[in-house]
Amino acid sequence: MFARIVATAVALAWLVPAVASPAAEAERTLGLVKAWVTGVYDNAAQAESDLSDPKVPDDHKHRLMHQLFVPVSVPVPGIPGYLVFQQSSVDGSEDPEMITRVGLLQFLPDPVTGMVRQRELNFVDAAAWKNAHRTPQRLAGLTLDAFRVDPGCDFELRANAAGTEVQGPMPAGTCRFFSKGLNRELTADDAVWIRPAEYWFLGRFVDSTGAIMFGNASPEPVKLVRRQ
Repeated sequence: MFARIVATAVALAWLVPAVASPAAEAERTLGLVKAWVTGVYDNAAQAESDLSDPKVPDDHKHRLMHQLFVPVSVPVPGIPGYLVFQQSSVDGSEDPEMITRVGLLQFLPDPVTGMVRQRELNFVDAAAWKNAHRTPQRLAGLTLDAFRVDPGCDFELRANAAGTEVQGPMPAGTCRFFSKGLNRELTADDAVWIRPAEYWFLGRFVDSTGAIMFGNASPEPVKLVRRQ
């Protein structure tokens, strides 16, 4: 009788799917990030739709954005994690006069929680690093001293069970800065959605009353779509 119970238990064990460890889940999420976050993106379809629709309030209209993501192809011993060079421009070109923002995305898998932390590293001397993806060997000697870094503004990313999306918020209340122009403290209200050819983000800051001071008032995120 005992032998039969043991045999039945062993047979049932094969029917129960194995639960992935947190470390394995973090690596699964990172694998999707590596496969998807690359290329030339814009939200032209969204911006054009908002502009042409008179029913969309002005503060809900998404402005046109252009974004470049290029995985860093050389080892960077001074900065841990998986790195992606990112660059924003006014017109989608690589004309230095049109480039508005330059930095790295740092993806840090967390084997304890199973998430991947996405951290933005913004160059202190942005002008010196415009179009650095053209000469990736320059990036090899970088250290965190070259960047403005705020770990309180990490996104906490996880892949869904189907492996079709990576998504995660910036935890409420952790990313803050004081605006001298507005003379008040602002808090990030942000989240990211990543799919095979899409990178969406909410990207806004609110004051202590919840009023949106920077970013779009629409609940719809900025919908960047890969063009190349």
